[in-house]
Amino acid sequence: TIMWNALQRILPKCGINRRIPRSILYGSPSRQGLGVKDLHLLQGIHHVTDIVDHLYQKSITGHLIRDSLEHLKLELGLNGPIFEKQYADFKVALLHKSWVRDTWKFASDNRITFNENLPHFEK
Repeated sequence: TIMWNALQRILPKCGINRRIPRSILYGSPSRQGLGVKDLHLLQGIHHVTDIVDHLYQKSITGHLIRDSLEHLKLELGLNGPIFEKQYADFKVALLHKSWVRDTWKFASDNRITFNENLPHFEK
């Protein structure tokens, strides 16, 4: 990954062993950690907050997020809030890679749920 490659080069230049336990590397300085930010975690959090912030706005971004969510629901044949369902239960049925799908996986892996409250499809 990007972070692993960067750490393999940067840590020795800072005088830190590249095999330092990640719990120390990412740990809070108040707990004797180094306080390095986990990029994957930060990115996932920003994706979830972007969905929550833009979903109901009448903007291009809000429209694209709603369209992506609806496409994902159509692909899976689901009705109702996708972020309240477990990604692991549906991952074998997913064919299309998307930003919303990856955000759903992150949210599910980290037990983050919310109701996007979009209109349901007609049966």
